Amino acid sequence: QIMCHDGAYQMFVLAACGIKISQVMFVHTNGDYVQGKTDPSLLFVEERITSRTKSALSSVEKRVTAALSVLKCRNFPEIPLHNGCFAPYDCECRDVCFGRLPQKNIFDISGMNRQIKFKMYSRGNVSVVDALNDPLLPEIQRHQIEMYLNDSPPEIKIPELRRFVSGLTYPMYFLDFESMQLPIPVFKGTRPFEQVAFQYSLHCLKDKNSDPEFKSFIAKPGEDPRRSMAESLARDIPPDACVVTYACQLEKKVLATLAGMYPDLRKKLMRIHNNIKDIMIPFEKRYYYHGGMLGANSLKAVLHALYPEEKELDYKRLEGIHNGKEAAVAYAMATAGAVTGADADKIDPHTVVQELLRYCSLDTLALIKILQKFNEALDGEKCGTQDEYREAVPPCGAYAER
Repeated sequence: QIMCHDGAYQMFVLAACGIKISQVMFVHTNGDYVQGKTDPSLLFVEERITSRTKSALSSVEKRVTAALSVLKCRNFPEIPLHNGCFAPYDCECRDVCFGRLPQKNIFDISGMNRQIKFKMYSRGNVSVVDALNDPLLPEIQRHQIEMYLNDSPPEIKIPELRRFVSGLTYPMYFLDFESMQLPIPVFKGTRPFEQVAFQYSLHCLKDKNSDPEFKSFIAKPGEDPRRSMAESLARDIPPDACVVTYACQLEKKVLATLAGMYPDLRKKLMRIHNNIKDIMIPFEKRYYYHGGMLGANSLKAVLHALYPEEKELDYKRLEGIHNGKEAAVAYAMATAGAVTGADADKIDPHTVVQELLRYCSLDTLALIKILQKFNEALDGEKCGTQDEYREAVPPCGAYAER
């Protein structure tokens, strides 16, 4: 549908120039194309969208007139927030519009229907304080906001948390991957937009009292990372190690894919795969809930809630790369430059690699810091606001040492 509106705009402009368009084609990558195996001429697919594009022509003039009026404005227009800020894609100007809202507002609350948020916004209940007075606010979110505003201690389900942590064993390896999805595949056997991991960060705790050891892997931009990554993983992670990740879907997918590609490494990689423990589970299942999370359980939301004052754990202080999307884009651009021989002045691969190493290493350090908070709770810290979890718990031998 978006392509039809784009095509209609182009038809409108060309018609104004006296150029008549008889056919409109939407050209996109072929999902069945495999680099090195499929005829290169089949990389793109043409789809005829003439009739659908012509049906969208009637609204173009009105939209063009509105767009031109905005361009003539001296100031950024004040447009009420609406669903288009989020869908079908995040609006590029969203930070400007949302920057006018209170620092903590209803759009920062996770787990609540977006349409309810817009209804509350239209009624003027925008800050989290205002939200408490709105009958539309669900009880779960009301409790989350109250915990946040009152700076309440975490709510912790000690038996469940203890059960999870007791399943973690030494040696313990904290693993995180970074990946990219290239629209035009450059590595043999890959498809358009296939997820390809190019980096991992690894922190290791040999025993309960050891300092973390750090290892990492990142492929040189432009080189196929898969075989060298598989060998590095098999070398860096012992076969019986407990592997800790956060939201383990990517890690399991990467390991399973590499194991399928390289039979000589399959056994080692699948043992790593099968030994993964997902440290997001206690947050996802609310074994551990901190008011600063405001319902979110992403790694960054959790880390900021648990360590709000520790600057070395603040992703915003990193240079260049601050999140997974920026990491993927930066490495993809460096790879594209290396493959095509683009001017090195446009992007410095060495700088990109250094920024990626700093970013990814913070992801695995964050997992260690989260585990420290779990241990504090299990070693007798206050257990939260729910009566059944208030009992002080003696040291529980959180890990079974090998």
